[in-house]
Amino acid sequence: MDLEEARFSEDGVDYMPPHNSQVQVPKKRNTVIMSRTFSVVSLISNRRTEKIRWTRLQKTTLFCLCLVNFTSYLSYSVIAPFYPQEASLKGMREAVSGFVFSVYAVTMMVFSPIFGKLVPRVGTKTIFFGGIFFAGAANTMFGLLNMVDDTLLFTTLSFVVRIFEAVGAAAFGTASYIVVLNLYPDHISTVFGIIETCVGVGMSLGPAIGGVLYSAGGFGLPFYVLGSCVMATLPICWILMRNITVQSTTTRQESYLTLLKVPQVIVVCIILVVGSLSQGFVEPTLEPHMRQEFNAGADIVGVFFLILAATFSISSPIVGWICMKTEQRIPMMIVGLVLLSGTQLFMGPAPFLAIPSSMWMTLVTVALLGISFAIAYVPTMESIIHAAVAGGMQDDVATYGLVSGLWASMYSLGEVLGPSIGGVFLDIVGFPWASTIIACVSLCTAMMGVVYWFCAKKTDTESFWYTNAVSDSGIGDDASIESEPAGETTALLDSSQQHVKYNSL
Repeated sequence: MDLEEARFSEDGVDYMPPHNSQVQVPKKRNTVIMSRTFSVVSLISNRRTEKIRWTRLQKTTLFCLCLVNFTSYLSYSVIAPFYPQEASLKGMREAVSGFVFSVYAVTMMVFSPIFGKLVPRVGTKTIFFGGIFFAGAANTMFGLLNMVDDTLLFTTLSFVVRIFEAVGAAAFGTASYIVVLNLYPDHISTVFGIIETCVGVGMSLGPAIGGVLYSAGGFGLPFYVLGSCVMATLPICWILMRNITVQSTTTRQESYLTLLKVPQVIVVCIILVVGSLSQGFVEPTLEPHMRQEFNAGADIVGVFFLILAATFSISSPIVGWICMKTEQRIPMMIVGLVLLSGTQLFMGPAPFLAIPSSMWMTLVTVALLGISFAIAYVPTMESIIHAAVAGGMQDDVATYGLVSGLWASMYSLGEVLGPSIGGVFLDIVGFPWASTIIACVSLCTAMMGVVYWFCAKKTDTESFWYTNAVSDSGIGDDASIESEPAGETTALLDSSQQHVKYNSL
C-alpha cells in the first residue's frame, strides 16, 4: 500500500508533524493504520502549546449541546421543591416519592449502554433529536398528573412518565457525548467541562424556577413551561446542526466486554462511580445534618446546595482546560479523589478528629466538594476513549457509542448508590461516621489509582495495551483497519480530519 506523510488540518490550516513522530496514514479515506512504532509525543506537545481555534460549526454545535443539556437538567430538577408535598396530598408515601426521583438515574444507567450500541445502526443525529423530543414531551406530560386523584394511578403514572423522560435523556445524552468525541477530538475535556457547567447551572436553577412557577400557576405550570423549553431546542438544534458532515459508518460491532478488558477503562469506571457516589451522598444527608446541628431552615440548606453546584460549574471548564494542557488525566483524578476524601472527613467532621461541627466548616467543605468532584470527574470521559483506542479499539463511531454508553451508565450507577447508601448510613451510624465511611471509600479508590498509575508507567505503554486488549479487536502489529460503508452515515468528521492523537494515560 502506498503511504504518504500524515497531514492534519486544524481549522483549515494544514501542518506537518515532526519527522521523529513516525506518523503515516494511507491515501485512501476511511483507513487507519495502527502501528506499534507510532509515537504521539510530538502531537501532544503541539496540543499543549496551540491556542483553541474552532470553526463556526464547532462553535454552533457546542452552543446546541450546552442549550440542550441546560434546559433538560433544568426541567429534570424542577420537581424538587413541590412534588413531595403534592404526592403526599395524593396519598403517596414519602419513601415512594423518593423512588420517583431515583428511578430517573436507574433508567439512565440501564438505557445509556443500549443507545451506545444503537448509534452505529440508527445514527447519531436520529438518536439525539429523538431523545430531545421524547424528554421534552414526557416532562410536559408530567404536568397533567395533577388531574389524577387515585393514589395508585397517580403513583404508577409518575413512575411511567419519569422513566420515559429518562429514556429520552439517555438517548440525547449518549449522542451528545459521541458528538463531542467526533467534533472536538483534541479538546474533549475542555468541551466536556463547558457542557457540565451548563448541567450544573440547570440543576441549580431548576428548583428555584420550579418553586416560582409553582407558586404562580400550580402543579402543571413548571412542567408546561420548562418542558416546552426543551421542545423548543429541537428546531434550534436542527437548524444549527444541519451542516454537520456525516460519513459512512461501519457494520462492525464492538462489545462492552472488549471495552472492559482494557485495564484503564475499569479503573476509570470505578473512579467515576465513586466520584458520583460521593456527590450523591450529600443529597439526602446534608439537610438532616444541618437541621439537627445548626437548626438550619430549607432556605439555608438550599443556599448550600447552590454553592455546591456553583463551585462545580465554575471548576469544570477550568479542569477541562488543565487536562488539555497537561495530558495528566489519571493523576488529576487521583488528586480529585484525595481532595474528596479530605473534604468528606471535615464535613462530618470525622469523630476521631475531635473537631466541633460548625456552620462555616460545613460551608467550606461543601464548596470544596464541588471543586474536588470536578477534578475527579471531568477527565474521565477523555481517559476512557484514549484508553479504548490505545487498547486496540477502532477510532470510530462504534467505539464512541460504547464509551458514551458506558460512561453515562457508570455515572448514573453512582447517582443511584450515593443517596441510597447515604440514607442507610445516616440512619445507622449518623452523619459524621457516614461521611467518614464515604471518605475512606474515596481514599481507597485514590490508592488504587496510584498503584495502577505506577504499574502502567513502569510498563512499556504500547506493549502493555496490546498484551491486554488488542487480541480481542483483531489488530495485528501493523494491521490496517478499513471502515465499511453501510446504510445511514453517522460519523461527524471526515477521517482525514481526525488526528491519530491517543495517549493512553
